[in-house]
Amino acid sequence: MRPVLRFMVTEHRALPLLGAIVLAALLAVACDRLMLPSRSTAMPATPTSVPIAQPSPTPEIRESPAVVVTPTQGPPLIEGRPYLRDTTPGAVIYYEPQIGYQTVGKVKDAFAAALKILEQELGAPAPEKVALFLSGQDQFTLLASAHGFPPTSYILGFYSPSPQQGVEDAASGVYLNADGESLFHTLGHELSHAAAPGLPSWFGEGLADYIGTRVEKEMNPRKQLDRMQVYRRVVRDAVNDGTLLDQTALESFDLRADHACLELDRFYGQAWQLMEYIGMTYGTSALRGLVASYRDNTQSGDPFNAVLGTPAETVWQKFSTDITENLTTQERVDQSLDGMQRLAGQAEAITHDWDLFIAQTAPGQPENPRDALIGFGERWVSLAQQTARLAAPGRALSIRDLWYRYFQSMAFAMQDYAQGNDASANRRIAVANQAYSLASAALQESLLRRPSLSCD
Repeated sequence: MRPVLRFMVTEHRALPLLGAIVLAALLAVACDRLMLPSRSTAMPATPTSVPIAQPSPTPEIRESPAVVVTPTQGPPLIEGRPYLRDTTPGAVIYYEPQIGYQTVGKVKDAFAAALKILEQELGAPAPEKVALFLSGQDQFTLLASAHGFPPTSYILGFYSPSPQQGVEDAASGVYLNADGESLFHTLGHELSHAAAPGLPSWFGEGLADYIGTRVEKEMNPRKQLDRMQVYRRVVRDAVNDGTLLDQTALESFDLRADHACLELDRFYGQAWQLMEYIGMTYGTSALRGLVASYRDNTQSGDPFNAVLGTPAETVWQKFSTDITENLTTQERVDQSLDGMQRLAGQAEAITHDWDLFIAQTAPGQPENPRDALIGFGERWVSLAQQTARLAAPGRALSIRDLWYRYFQSMAFAMQDYAQGNDASANRRIAVANQAYSLASAALQESLLRRPSLSCD
């Protein structure tokens, strides 16, 4: 951001001197898109400022990597690296030595929370004893590659339904990137695949995020809330721009194909948020019914109509309406900040046109072109009017009022210049300077605090 806004004022009315007004760019951080971690390229351990853990596909049954467990000769070796071993009710934990025991303890707590949540939400019994593998970024990449995932794919965890070779006290494996974001969400996500296997891909991934979200809420409520806001925004934008996937598109979505990051975010986000909507609207018993219907193939035709009493097409329509209209308080604040970003962009366009206007005005012109000045004033008036109509709940109200003062002061200044009242115009410019400085700083701070509005 270029925060300095300078105005050089003059008692003269010659336009070249008036051209000394310099309007700085409003906000370098303003943008119209989300920055979400890419799954198509390798990412560092802490990929972005947006605290989200991307859900990961569950692989087909593959030959597990060689694991040599030799208790009498030292720690087990997995892909040539030593692991330490621990246990917790329902799981055995293998972790690399550099992973702190505090992290292992939190994983134990998250595992216990996940089992409780699976029982409460889905009535699902605990999966047969699971091996949890905690690895750093490099080792996790090797393990993911050994299970058939491309080395460039950005995943934070995966579930293997086959018993791990050499690990006799576990029936399946959950592999976690201990350096990745949202470790507890990922653990809950992958365990849901173990507890409720055999579901269609889109339904299983949405349900896994539904469970992972509740595990994260137990362990880190703030991160869970941030992630929820980010993905609700992704889905809401898809509704508004007409890219929301229908049921047929979700069912045919190939997770092993090479998709753009935003396509994957929409797929996972929509499948997850649909589960949230069903749970909120129809209750957890409806989710259980759909799980049973999809797993056991007990229903012919439309499972939604059979279980929910509502056709799938209607559920889809109600879901898309709900996520765009039934906004949380934070989302309404974000919507207001979005509006301010757009108005700030319009103000930048006025500034650009003003610079061109000054550059094209002949030096020595004795009078200001009154009509052009009036036109600039009307454009600033329009911004002030749009700002006044902008809903601004909570903290957004004070920020909106600062932008309104800035736009209104600029409008009055242009009108004064057009009437030849340079002294009054210069005083209004000083007020505009102050309002702009406060407004831009307040908006920038709010944007940095809103993960769903994060920008490059």
